[in-house]
Amino acid sequence: MAEQQRAFDHFRRDYNDARPHEALGQKPPATMYEPSRRPFREPREPEYGDDMQVRRVNPSGGVSVGGHVLYVGRLLRNQPVGLRAIDDDEWELRFGPLPIAYVLTRQGKARIEPIA
Repeated sequence: MAEQQRAFDHFRRDYNDARPHEALGQKPPATMYEPSRRPFREPREPEYGDDMQVRRVNPSGGVSVGGHVLYVGRLLRNQPVGLRAIDDDEWELRFGPLPIAYVLTRQGKARIEPIA
């Protein structure tokens, strides 16, 4: 692994600092880089209305619904998602304003149905 990292580091230095680039007038990319003057702001967590139950996705990508842990994806880990009841055993799962899936909890089982 250390040898591979050294190879990557060498490539990155050559590609960014030494190798001329035609689109940049034969200058290396590093000579053209300017850091942004705008400060980086962390994105805000989505907000949910009073009609939504908010759950936080666990580090493995699961969310707890009706005593069941359902996998929604690691992309959403540690993020809040909203559940809006559609029926006694059906929920709409949202990330902010975006509908993600339907959650069905019938006959003691739970499953996720994609929104088509």
